[in-house]
Amino acid sequence: MASTDLNRYLLSIPLETRIVGQRLVMLDAVDSTNSYVLDRWSDGLVVVAEEQRAGRGTHGRSWDSQSGLGLWFSIGLTGPGEGLTFAAALAVRDAFSERCETRVKWPNDILIGERKVCGILVEQRNDRVALGIGINVHHKRTDFPAELAESAGSLVSETGKDWSRAEVLRNILTRLDAKVSLLREGGLESVWHDWHEACDLIDREIAWGHSQGVVREIGLSGELIVDTANGVQRLTGGAIALVDGD
Repeated sequence: MASTDLNRYLLSIPLETRIVGQRLVMLDAVDSTNSYVLDRWSDGLVVVAEEQRAGRGTHGRSWDSQSGLGLWFSIGLTGPGEGLTFAAALAVRDAFSERCETRVKWPNDILIGERKVCGILVEQRNDRVALGIGINVHHKRTDFPAELAESAGSLVSETGKDWSRAEVLRNILTRLDAKVSLLREGGLESVWHDWHEACDLIDREIAWGHSQGVVREIGLSGELIVDTANGVQRLTGGAIALVDGD
């Protein structure tokens, strides 16, 4: 078990939540918090690690998870995982909102300016769902590997403010609990609507790979319906860029 400021703070003040955080596990290091959750699953389980040795991002990418610099955690929830990416993105955005301005980048990133400070990954095994969230908190820009030097940032590097990892985590878990509760009460469309607005992509021109088009709709599963010169295409994931650069 980890004996850190994170551990001491979180265990000293019980979470006032209905679902998220029913059980809390703190680890010094783990291969992946998502894998740990899926292997030892219970509904509402939260696993937080000081370090991930094999953290995962979307599309099989690795996630740089250095010890002591960020928040690397996963939540075990009952499947299906529909709407959890939306809920997580909104919970993270709202947890940061009193101290800085962020934006939700489709489909699962949180940015400050043009730099990514948070990624979200939902994985499912039968009826077990792991919702993984990685947040760069104390990194300096020089802490990131070379391939991320131009795109990654942290709460500290991008705002110039001090941030408590424990307080950030508690705020996110509290807000996520409200969103998960809403989803379980049949509120998928409400959560989707807020996320849809946060993405701000309707009628925006985007580029991906060698393609380009205008976003006309975002489906309830998060897919983009895009008008292109070759007809309508549906994007379910991957990197996109706004052509107008805003």
